[in-house]
Amino acid sequence: VEVTRLSSDGETKTAPTNKVVLRVSVSNFQLSDVTIQWSVSPSLALSGNNILSSTSTGQTLVVAPNVLTPGATYSFKASVSSVSTDASSSSMGFGTLGIVINSPPSLGTCSASPEKGIALSEEFRLSCDSWEDEDTPLQYRFQIQDNVA
Repeated sequence: VEVTRLSSDGETKTAPTNKVVLRVSVSNFQLSDVTIQWSVSPSLALSGNNILSSTSTGQTLVVAPNVLTPGATYSFKASVSSVSTDASSSSMGFGTLGIVINSPPSLGTCSASPEKGIALSEEFRLSCDSWEDEDTPLQYRFQIQDNVA
């Protein structure tokens, strides 16, 4: 039994705003001949439309964005049992995969000089200082937002 994360590019860490897509594969059995049950530690309810965009009993598990806690490490487990009327020929197995949820940078500040002005008429200087994160180098992105109250 093998659990893989789809669209991970080999990364073991993901942003909390990303959905997490996991797939279980089973050798020596057809998927129609097995039952699958997903679980996660630390405990997370794998039910409800707001948590999953799939089921906890399918080959693919999709955890919705903004469900997993930043800074936490989750261990996803797919338990697989063969469906057999003969108890002596049934089999069980499981696969696990750990995923770290990235924490945002902390302790820094950003500022603009001047703080107010007319876009495209005045030059603004944007700066960010003292941000800390275990993932370096940090990248900054500035954007314009209209209709800010």
